[in-house]
Amino acid sequence: MEERVKHKINVMIADRQYSFTLFPELEEDVRSAVDKINARVKEIRQQFTNKDVQDALSIAVLEMFVNTKNAEKRLRRDDISEELDTLNSQLEEYLKKTI
Repeated sequence: MEERVKHKINVMIADRQYSFTLFPELEEDVRSAVDKINARVKEIRQQFTNKDVQDALSIAVLEMFVNTKNAEKRLRRDDISEELDTLNSQLEEYLKKTI
């Protein structure tokens, strides 16, 4: 069995450098997330000039987490809605056959 090799990347998040060891296929996602975090931190610092980097980073993380949770809820609702539609169709077919 072939062993998967991780590699090290360095990224800058809110003016601090971090090193990560990860699989190559994850690098693009990590760098994209870092770009989004940094962009939001910059927006928050421009909007609220009295906030330091730590405050802006905390606000950005909270916003992103809430958005993720809301997206998960929407996906669950969509899944449940699809299941209900399927059950409803099956019930209608059954009723057509029996009536």
